[in-house]
Amino acid sequence: MRRVEGFLLVLVVLGGIKGFSWIPLYSNAFAVLAGFIYFICSFKLSRLFLFPYLLVIVGFVSSIILGIYGEVQLRLLQLFFMIAVAHFLSETDPQHLPRMIALLLVPIAALEFALEWTVLPTESTRIVLGFNVPRLDGLRIDANFNAMFYGFLGLVLLYGGHRRAAAIILFMSLFSVSRGTILALTMALLMYYLPSRRMLALVFWPFVIGIVAMPVLVLTVDWLINETTRDLLFAVTTRRYHHWMTFIEMGLGNPWTGVGYFQGQTFYAQYAFSEQTPAQQAHNLFFDVLGEFGILGFIFLASFFIHIALLVYRTCPDILPLFAYIFTGFLFYNALSEWTLWVGVGFILAKVNQVRWRPTNSVFGSVKNSRLPAKIDPMYGRN
Repeated sequence: MRRVEGFLLVLVVLGGIKGFSWIPLYSNAFAVLAGFIYFICSFKLSRLFLFPYLLVIVGFVSSIILGIYGEVQLRLLQLFFMIAVAHFLSETDPQHLPRMIALLLVPIAALEFALEWTVLPTESTRIVLGFNVPRLDGLRIDANFNAMFYGFLGLVLLYGGHRRAAAIILFMSLFSVSRGTILALTMALLMYYLPSRRMLALVFWPFVIGIVAMPVLVLTVDWLINETTRDLLFAVTTRRYHHWMTFIEMGLGNPWTGVGYFQGQTFYAQYAFSEQTPAQQAHNLFFDVLGEFGILGFIFLASFFIHIALLVYRTCPDILPLFAYIFTGFLFYNALSEWTLWVGVGFILAKVNQVRWRPTNSVFGSVKNSRLPAKIDPMYGRN
């Protein structure tokens, strides 16, 4: 592994740590720094990431139209450099990321786990089967995001052949007690154990289209139901239904711009579907993008994930369980610049490129004389 690539990979992996023992370290900025260095040194954009780039452009244009300046532009730059991280990882040997995770993140996560159980007990709890169960916040300083993060690390480690490290981190993920992560792991197992390619197609494509089209489905359902059924959905989805409808209203009210990146909670009261529900995030990536980037931004994000799904299904079906895990997890989380999302996309594309390899002279290539990742995109041709 070249020195520059190794240095950037260390930054990316350490960027997964948001804090330690509830102390914010802001080391997640390391991943953004890695994306910045990669972009400055290579100064190239992949057509494979065309739709995310267009999403960022929509964000900048909408912020200017809406007259929102300062933090929004910084967050959009953060998003841009996280996309660059995915681009960087897609061009590396997919064995390097699991190796670095096993070397750096697993020992730190194990130490954090021990401290939270002994010296620094968590205040976060969840009632499970009548018992008040403590929820560990871990290296992400948030039980939900940490469960998703640890689950992702475990699956990547399995793909890299680090079974013991994977077992440790997956075991720790359970103690964050996240329903979304458990569902995501279940979907990953389902994709892994489907007996045939035909059965995989019958499950995978309805799954992908259903999640991408979820805002359209929810809006259609809302047109057809009465108030009693709405109250039932409100209870079943633990208030998420009202959040989803609120972000749909934002998107429909501002189809070209949305209300602005990270402005959903600011404008929540103006578009609130119910006065009973306090301002919250969308708790779903696609609803969040629809509300904050408008219909145009939503189309770009949906197109990107459908493109990735096609690429993985045609080229490297073995990685579908990880794709299903990430895709399912972001049904419950809405952080567009989240480490797990873009590192996951980068690793998935690295596995795809490993199948469709060709030699390259890139300074960010892999070990000398090894078979390097391809830069071939079935939809767009060569990058």
